[in-house]
Amino acid sequence: MAAYVRRMHHVSLHVSNVDKLANDLSNKFKFNLFATRLTERTRQLAFRTGSAVFVVNERANRGDCGRLNVEPQPPEHHQAAGCLYDIPSRHPVDTACNVCFEVDDVHGSYEALRRMGCSFPDHQGQVTYAVLRSVVGNVCHTLIDKSEYLGSFLPGFLETEGGQEKQNRPEAVTHVDHITYACATGTSQQVLSWYQQLFGFQRFFIHNDETDSGFVINQKGIGLRLSAMEYWKCGESGLSLPGARQNEPGCKFVLAESLPDQSNQVNTFLEEHQAAGVQHIGLYTGDIVEAVRGMTDAGVCFFSPPPAYYTELGKLREIEDAGQDAQKLAQHGVLLDADPQYLLQVFTKPLFVEDTFFLELIERQGSSGFGEGNIRALWRSVQVYMD
Repeated sequence: MAAYVRRMHHVSLHVSNVDKLANDLSNKFKFNLFATRLTERTRQLAFRTGSAVFVVNERANRGDCGRLNVEPQPPEHHQAAGCLYDIPSRHPVDTACNVCFEVDDVHGSYEALRRMGCSFPDHQGQVTYAVLRSVVGNVCHTLIDKSEYLGSFLPGFLETEGGQEKQNRPEAVTHVDHITYACATGTSQQVLSWYQQLFGFQRFFIHNDETDSGFVINQKGIGLRLSAMEYWKCGESGLSLPGARQNEPGCKFVLAESLPDQSNQVNTFLEEHQAAGVQHIGLYTGDIVEAVRGMTDAGVCFFSPPPAYYTELGKLREIEDAGQDAQKLAQHGVLLDADPQYLLQVFTKPLFVEDTFFLELIERQGSSGFGEGNIRALWRSVQVYMD
């Protein structure tokens, strides 16, 4: 292992219309805008709900992308481009493309990863950090060491007025539960190996019937292979490592790929996003019904599962045994899966113009999986929307 990941710090999104996404995050999803970095060339806005932090970056328009579509440049180029803790996005469409991790030793991690053949486009800043290219499409990872920094977020960002006060208010979403990558067919094992070798990620089995090659759903309209991994903080073994904190939430990574000769929303993502990448982010909430109700009232659009989902005898009994109200879940499109402990989940519709990135709300009542029984219903509802 080349780098110990202490925790996820933030996820970066690069979009052409910062104002629209900022409005959606603030007013619809109830994120708090708590820090900004505004220059003549760049806008970087930091939003938080619980410990989940999104940094929204204004990406170059298509005309600028042509000039930026070159090989990695030296640090002064990135400084001139105005993008701190990231690299200027040369991607042609809006994208969530950088998952920032806190590590204990950026210099040591940098040298170890570089010896393993990794590409680092950038290494600069007032706190120590480096940006690493992953093997998943346009996904990067910023490795950052904040041990010598006492500010509320990052150097270069100014805290917004009332940001700390808003941060202390009760929030529906507490942290990032998982991140799902849409991968090209046949690449999941390579991705798993890369994260295991470089960051010590551990395989997480989604289903009891899952094989080493993943959990396969081979039904009309689905045709998926799913695999998952987690970094050490998700497991009990991580609590003995330096920097571990009790009860600090970890984050799992799910890999989704289409089966050969199948067509579904993973293919749609790859086509419209023009690369593999972050398809959705699962946000944890302690009360999913209330969270969905509030977000729906604010204008968030969620996918609706097939109506028969709530009337099937087995599912209805499962919902009642969990002490949930089937009518209330149906009203808000929330799905329940028991194994025998249960979780509840729901997907939003895409946040960008392209049918690519979306969010998921998930509430866990003892379950650590991903709603194996819901995968078919969730993905069918997404597929109906895509069709």
